[in-house]
Amino acid sequence: MPAISNRRAPLSSSALWGHSIHGDLALEYARRYPQHVSHVVVNASPPVGALELGKSSQAFWDNDASKERKQVFKTNWEKAGGTETVGKLPPGQAFIKTYVTNGPKYWYEPTYDATWIWAGMDPNAKMTTELFDLFKNYDLAQGPGQIRVPVFLALGRYDYVVAYTAWDGQKGKLPNLSYSLFEKSGHTPQLEEPALFDQKLLKWLAVGTP
Repeated sequence: MPAISNRRAPLSSSALWGHSIHGDLALEYARRYPQHVSHVVVNASPPVGALELGKSSQAFWDNDASKERKQVFKTNWEKAGGTETVGKLPPGQAFIKTYVTNGPKYWYEPTYDATWIWAGMDPNAKMTTELFDLFKNYDLAQGPGQIRVPVFLALGRYDYVVAYTAWDGQKGKLPNLSYSLFEKSGHTPQLEEPALFDQKLLKWLAVGTP
């Protein structure tokens, strides 16, 4: 039997995909370890920290959301018993309940019920909070060096959590960016418009190889 070496094999380049705030993790990995990253897919991810994002997304909701969408949102929270009732649930379940109740802000179809996505799951609410705290002052221009790998940015027209308008003035911070706005999607275009999403992504991967 040959001797087992303790030396690590060199890492090959990989395409990274991050949805929502996890897209920021993918971008920051690409910033720090570009030699290991060929592409980054950033899907409904915020380009700014939580405080700035909250303001821009709230303004987008106030000015853009239809009366019908806002009524569904209001009704959802009335049925849930309000934030005080939801807050009494175990942390992981409160996170899920909040996500599902906020459906009109997450989905193109405001009455969409996302309960099935979380079936059998118990999110680590503490870790989620720590992750959001890590990016509370996020800025694409921060950190060591510029993110130069090819980036595919997918945003939903009806995403009121990470409003597509939040990227106004931010796209120039990624010099190798391809951008697609999905007109019948909210926060999850890969699920809401899967065929179109796959088409655009595969085309980009085919022509965007460094």
